[in-house]
Amino acid sequence: KESPHRNERKIVFKPKGTTEPGEFNLWRGFGVEARKGWQKQRRFLRHIREIICRRDKAKFVYLIRWLAWAVQNPDKRPDVVIVLKSRKQGTGKSTLGVVMLRIFGPHGALIDDKERLIGRFNDWLETISFILGEEILWARDPKTTDKIKSMTTAPTLPIERKFGGLRYIPNRLHMLNTTNHDHAVAAGVQDRRNVVYDASDERVGDKSWFDRLYQDLNDGGVGEFLYLLQNLKLGDWHPRELLKTE
Repeated sequence: KESPHRNERKIVFKPKGTTEPGEFNLWRGFGVEARKGWQKQRRFLRHIREIICRRDKAKFVYLIRWLAWAVQNPDKRPDVVIVLKSRKQGTGKSTLGVVMLRIFGPHGALIDDKERLIGRFNDWLETISFILGEEILWARDPKTTDKIKSMTTAPTLPIERKFGGLRYIPNRLHMLNTTNHDHAVAAGVQDRRNVVYDASDERVGDKSWFDRLYQDLNDGGVGEFLYLLQNLKLGDWHPRELLKTE
């Protein structure tokens, strides 16, 4: 107790790193190092454009902007959830989410049990900025639907630790959900919380495509993609801007 090196700090989570004297920031940065380049991410960008976006330019532009906004604003909520669905398994729709998990590193989480996300004891969410949800959506589950709607647009999130009190933190969650349910989202008229992509199945079973895709990603493609997202000029664009298709 008498050590001159003893100190007391307030524990905070500030993804932008703007801490004040006397604060200890739990933000540890991204999970990969940004790498300037193009060759190793070309196949991945093609996968996003051709498979996830079905060669729709407007959808591709919106999705890349959403991802870039998430990386450039890890401390803010986008108010919009990206939903990737397909009728068949093995389309590669989850590949995008896995790449984003690698980018966010310790501040990303894979959720395949909805109770972990919407359950009572959720203090682990405090240091999370990105969530990949796999099969947590079902349009006929109003409890989950209402909870995720609230988590999408609410300015704060209630956080409760077991045997601890309830408190509120700023909502910083960026959510990307994948599903094979055709009716995954219960969307009302002018619902702006979800942007749904119906992935193509043209690469299902194409082992050579996915082998080369993953090899490129592992050889530096993820770092190149992070560099692209960090340096994409967004201006005052916000994910709330409606997706306009031609």
